[in-house]
Amino acid sequence: MEPNTKKDIEALDDLKKYLISANIQDDENWRIRTLLNRLGLTKYEAEAYIGLVQGGTLTVKQLVQKTGIPQSRSYDTLGSLVKYGMVEQTPQIEKKGKQDKRFRAVGPDLAVHNLFSYFTYIKDEAIAELQKIEAKKNKKSQIWEIFGKKNIIMAAKNLIKGTQFEILIIANLKMLKSLKEELLEAEKRGINITCITEQPKKSDQEVEINWGEFFRIEKIIQIPMPFIINDYKKALVWGHETFEQDVSSDYVVAQFIEGREWVSTLADNFFITHWNLAKPFYPENPKENMIFPKTFVHIQTALDGAKYLLNKKMIPYADVVGTNSKKMSISVSGEIVDIKEDWNEGISTIIIRPNDSKKDVQVTVGGKYAAFEDIRMEKITINTMKERN
Repeated sequence: MEPNTKKDIEALDDLKKYLISANIQDDENWRIRTLLNRLGLTKYEAEAYIGLVQGGTLTVKQLVQKTGIPQSRSYDTLGSLVKYGMVEQTPQIEKKGKQDKRFRAVGPDLAVHNLFSYFTYIKDEAIAELQKIEAKKNKKSQIWEIFGKKNIIMAAKNLIKGTQFEILIIANLKMLKSLKEELLEAEKRGINITCITEQPKKSDQEVEINWGEFFRIEKIIQIPMPFIINDYKKALVWGHETFEQDVSSDYVVAQFIEGREWVSTLADNFFITHWNLAKPFYPENPKENMIFPKTFVHIQTALDGAKYLLNKKMIPYADVVGTNSKKMSISVSGEIVDIKEDWNEGISTIIIRPNDSKKDVQVTVGGKYAAFEDIRMEKITINTMKERN
């Protein structure tokens, strides 16, 4: 492993310079101990290694006498240094019927290299184990309560900032005005924003939000329960009265939800119950200037992206990541040849001809809980580079 920081490099250079010579004076040991401590060794481990560099091959008793390391800590200290690759244990020597272990220091260059390699291995192992714990935690749905208008708005802004691919949002015009800056910044980052808001009234002209910046926005006569969904990971849900003027800002509450099952239920509610009934905010089509490539995590928005390109007689291509019927990870790339969509029958399917396959070979892609498609989509990136004849 190579040192990653300037301090690591300085410590490594200084350590090599001090250790290459075995003629180390006692009053300089504090400096070397400090360097070794910065590289991850304990006090006793540093003392033992320095003692072996100075003394050559030593028995445990000789090392204890030279360094002052407690006898009770000597074996586990040397065992750690052997494990790091900084110390070697010589073959046991029979002396008056007793086994006499001897130890010697590995050269400074190799010793420090081995130490870094060991901690790199431990770091990778620790990350892997922590990720397993995190994955188990993420499978469990959790709900947190957030109190106060300012805290709710801040939570919504942070949710938008943390989005990687898509935002679904149901909110009234007042809330959208509060989130305008974050939403427009997300749109510039290529985030897909699908928004349902209320039918504007004359009194709402003061809101002054440039709706044309959004990927998709539609209106509905009566706003349902408002919420924001970040990808398929998190959601924030609040009440209709939260931003009314006659409601105290200190006593309103919102729920912050983590967990795929509950967030997926909200996403289904968004599309099936509300988006299907919503109407365009403006008479003109707000999707005329869609920019590709785009990555989608919701099959319904992916369908609209594919439909947009097909209607323009473009050839859409897709890179799909998901799982098959056996719940095994799978990825497919190829041309989107057709789509199937029926709200009443619950059909939302993208049909792909995989690259390097025969013309009659097709793969069907559905949403996260698809029952009949070949692939349950985790995400799909759609792009185009050609026009149909």
